[in-house]
Amino acid sequence: MPIDVDAEVLIRRPRAEVASWVTDPANDRTWILALSEVNQVTDPPIRVGSRVERVARFLGRRIVYLNEVVEYEAESRLVMKSVKAPFPMAVRYEFTDAEGGATRVRVGNKGGSGIVSTLTGPLMGWMVNRQVKKDLLLLKSVLEAE
Repeated sequence: MPIDVDAEVLIRRPRAEVASWVTDPANDRTWILALSEVNQVTDPPIRVGSRVERVARFLGRRIVYLNEVVEYEAESRLVMKSVKAPFPMAVRYEFTDAEGGATRVRVGNKGGSGIVSTLTGPLMGWMVNRQVKKDLLLLKSVLEAE
């Protein structure tokens, strides 16, 4: 079973500020706890075709992902797909206006295929879901504290 995770959080900050901060790879390690390194391979700013290398720890292993931005709408949406990774993954960030000038942030992770995904998908999906929810709570606390 492939991984298919969706989570969201409401952040009491304007959408333009939240989206700009979240889609800047320089901020990834501040709120995505599993990451130990992040390198924007292509020159800033982020746009379709940009590549970002992320190094994470998962189940005690070092995992290197090279992601490419395949969709980007400033202040609304960013989608990255892995072009080099131990298993394929897509990450989606969506930003919408919410009541009182707040921003709803939605994060989706989809991926995994083949025998490894079939065997570990349910456990990995649960773990990724749990981690994404923790990351979003950290994101909320960081951005609302600024």
